[in-house]
Amino acid sequence: EEEEEEDISEHESDEEEESDEIKAIKQNRKLIIKKEKQIQKKLEKQKLKEEEEEDFEMLGDDERDDKVQELERVMFSFFLDGKDGEWVDYNEIDNNSDFDDISQIGRDEEERYFDDDD
Repeated sequence: EEEEEEDISEHESDEEEESDEIKAIKQNRKLIIKKEKQIQKKLEKQKLKEEEEEDFEMLGDDERDDKVQELERVMFSFFLDGKDGEWVDYNEIDNNSDFDDISQIGRDEEERYFDDDD
């Protein structure tokens, strides 16, 4: 009777281990499928980008210039409308002294100095 109980206990333990292994396998499978989808999406985007680049290269000079001007117009419009924050970090630009116009800063300081005299 004790042997039967040990066999049953051993069998239950094997089933639990197998169940944990199956769960791990299923989880890994889900992760693999998710990663495959991400890779597929990335490949599709890359292919589309390459096709667009090929299309752009096939354009004549005038057409290409028109497309570039249209892009510049749209991006400028995005800038004016404040819709380019997704692509540009203005805090980084505003806080970077490399972009400061030193001449303008000097003129502003002179104006403040002479305005204070009045």
